[in-house]
Amino acid sequence: MEKYLWIGFIGAVLALLFAVIQRNKVMSYSEGSPEMQKIAGLDYPPAFLPVLGDVYKGMCTTVMLHNTHLGKHLEAEEIYDLLAFHYSGGPVVKTAPFGEAPARLYTSQMAGTDGLLLTATGHQDQTLITAQFDNLGKGASGAAVQNMNLMLGFEETAGLNLA
Repeated sequence: MEKYLWIGFIGAVLALLFAVIQRNKVMSYSEGSPEMQKIAGLDYPPAFLPVLGDVYKGMCTTVMLHNTHLGKHLEAEEIYDLLAFHYSGGPVVKTAPFGEAPARLYTSQMAGTDGLLLTATGHQDQTLITAQFDNLGKGASGAAVQNMNLMLGFEETAGLNLA
């Protein structure tokens, strides 16, 4: 049961991150933290760190978690395991192997695709979860196509570029 709460928490965080893109603005710390804190049942708000760069396509969004503030103390690799389990076999969201993160996360790595790559890294006290995606693909139009497919009973990935 607890693992599903964590999956729900991560899903809520990602939903809030996508909401930022949909509104085409950056959510301030005070604007997003109460929802994240309430949904996850946290005593302290998570640190939300939007980083903007001068790029045409592609985006990285990172959430920093202080593991000691979570309801159950999980280490970074355990949080990664929950994400990897939840998204395993899924067509759109992939997880980078834990501990194999490159020295740099390139904003444009997912440019031109409708997929999303999650990288989780950290240690026993802190976890960083970064979502890499194309803000013009997965961020808006790709998400709309995926949702339309689901609502109309089509194959979830019809019309999406996941290469």
